Order: sequence, then structure tokens, then C-alpha cells
Amino acid sequence: ARNQIFIAVSIAALTIYDMCKAADNIIV
Repeated sequence: ARNQIFIAVSIAALTIYDMCKAADNIIV
């Protein structure tokens, strides 16, 4: 169960990171 939580958090972090990169690309 703990592994699933860790994976979910990792995926969420990557998704937010990608969204931030996309936002930076749009702004720039």
C-alpha cells in the first residue's frame, strides 16, 4: 500500500512539474 502512495505522489509531482514547464514555455 505504501508503494502505491509513493507512486501516486511521484506521478502527481511529475505532472505538476510538466505543467510548470509547459507554462514557462507559453510565457516565454
